[in-house]
Amino acid sequence: MKRIIKNQAFFLAILSACFLPAMVSAERSMDKVAEALISTNPSLIIKSMVSSPVPGILEVVLEGNRVVYGSNDGKYIFTGELIEIQDSSTLNLTQHRQEQVREDILSTIALSSAITFKAADQEQMELFIFTDVTCGYCRSFHTQIDEINKAGVTVHYLAFPRSGLDSRGARLLEQAWCAEDPRATLTELKAEGRSSATMLACNPPIAEQYRLATSMGITGTPYILTRAGQNLGGHLSTSQIVSLLD
Repeated sequence: MKRIIKNQAFFLAILSACFLPAMVSAERSMDKVAEALISTNPSLIIKSMVSSPVPGILEVVLEGNRVVYGSNDGKYIFTGELIEIQDSSTLNLTQHRQEQVREDILSTIALSSAITFKAADQEQMELFIFTDVTCGYCRSFHTQIDEINKAGVTVHYLAFPRSGLDSRGARLLEQAWCAEDPRATLTELKAEGRSSATMLACNPPIAEQYRLATSMGITGTPYILTRAGQNLGGHLSTSQIVSLLD
């Protein structure tokens, strides 16, 4: 047994000798890229940094879900989309990484904090939509909500007051989230611009959802996402949404 333990210790020592220099080198590269980025803009917030599929290039995710790249020596920083050329197709690695970030953020949101309009029958798709009741396109989209639900699509509305947390839009969203019937109140607000609903005592998730939206780089509404973090754009017609089911 003692011999086995000694052999294990020797084996671990060999592994450490092999991999430790590589780990130290990787950390140094990340430090160099981080220093280079901060030198261009001290206010940048780095969320993550990993090796990209391209040798010698690091992938950096910044606050707001911006993806940039840097050389291991920190001499070159560049932006743009990294495309992988495959046999018969291409893969946008930058877009894929941004979708992963959004998917991870969406997974942290409790569905109970959304205002949900469920699919009428068997659910075929879920959409997460950051909305603002003062947004004309948001109001127009909501006029289709019954048709969208009948098509088998569940819509989870999340709050994003475009003019900030001190705006009229934020106060109206609070009214919807704290109403006795949030779905009916949100519908009324989008149709009439006002509601007679009485607000109940609650702690609306407006600020938290606004923060999550900004961390994903969202600046406008409606902002439509799949559960996998794919950005479908802004206003979509019912027929456009149904086409996605195919």
